Amino acid sequence: MKQRILFINPFSGLGGAEQSLLGLILSLEERGGYDLHLLLPNEGLLSRRLKGTSVTVHSLCPPSAFSRLSQRMTLAGIGQLVGALFRLPFYVVAVARLVKKISPTIIHTNGIKSHLISALLPLSLKHTALLWHCRRVVDNVLLRAILSVLSFRVSGAITNSAYLKSLVPVGNIPVHVVYNPIDSSRFRPVSCESLLQEFPILKERTIILCGGVLAHGKGVDLAIRALAPLLRKNPDLLFVIVGEAVYETVGNDGYGQFLRNLAKECLPQGSFLFTGFRQDMERWMSLASVCVHLPHSEAFGRVVAEALACETPVVAHKVGGIGEIIEDGKSGYLVAEGVSASLQEKMEMILRDDQQRQAMGKAGRQSVVMRFSQKSHCEKMEKIYREHFPG
Repeated sequence: MKQRILFINPFSGLGGAEQSLLGLILSLEERGGYDLHLLLPNEGLLSRRLKGTSVTVHSLCPPSAFSRLSQRMTLAGIGQLVGALFRLPFYVVAVARLVKKISPTIIHTNGIKSHLISALLPLSLKHTALLWHCRRVVDNVLLRAILSVLSFRVSGAITNSAYLKSLVPVGNIPVHVVYNPIDSSRFRPVSCESLLQEFPILKERTIILCGGVLAHGKGVDLAIRALAPLLRKNPDLLFVIVGEAVYETVGNDGYGQFLRNLAKECLPQGSFLFTGFRQDMERWMSLASVCVHLPHSEAFGRVVAEALACETPVVAHKVGGIGEIIEDGKSGYLVAEGVSASLQEKMEMILRDDQQRQAMGKAGRQSVVMRFSQKSHCEKMEKIYREHFPG
């Protein structure tokens, strides 16, 4: 009998968590033996990537107040949470009807809001295993408490790093560590000629890259401030920020414009470039001489692993799961949070030594290919499904 799996994701775009989920779904479809369903709030890039596959995509739009909830809740945010809870039962009922219709053997949730919804489904779902895939650090005390209370409903949890396993608020249920997969056939050194044609400013410049979703906590503001002295001293350097503020949650409103204004204020004219959202990140990573990633906290650090797969060294904060990706001094450098002098020193070490940069690039790609393959990720997930499937 085919395992019927319902994935629930709270976002229809393509952030890092969605890239990992997409890779898993496509791998499971290719292996066969599964009836795959995906619940999203609406149509978006994620659902469009699945067109032409056997995966059934469902859309149910949650209350807008619930969708906008974030970990950056203030007192006003708590009021918004209360307001969202009044509207939420209608959405939970709609999800419950869908679950009853699909009758999945496993519900696999991918995101905090999805965890909350799944735990509120009727207790009568006795023949369905519920798995929470935790990919983010939950800093908000209120959210941690709510998840902890609701975790009695959960069969098991999955984290994307050993670091996150020690922090996930799920009581005594089994917690499995499965690193995010990286598509090394896509993320590899590739030609950048098209970028040079599209953006003439890139020609004859040495590129420092910061990539990914622009969101609070990712440290793009720190990178702008920390790199200012280096960019003033070296006019041949160009700091490129690839990505956009796609999350429409509390605290992220206008964040992309805030970063653009900050760059104009702190950096020399002509020393930076905001590209907006791009679907050719592998080209930008291949073009860059070094990537910088300075989050305040990070469960895994997908953008770090992708850059390494493109043979580009990374200088990053030594926080969260990043230390499980970068081999310090071999594939990049780890620096203490807030020590800008150390960051600049490590950046200069990479930029002035072509031989070291190339050696770090080779080591980084080799590590990613060996440790974060899609095949290994899928095999580990299948093992977890077999372990928790109650049938």
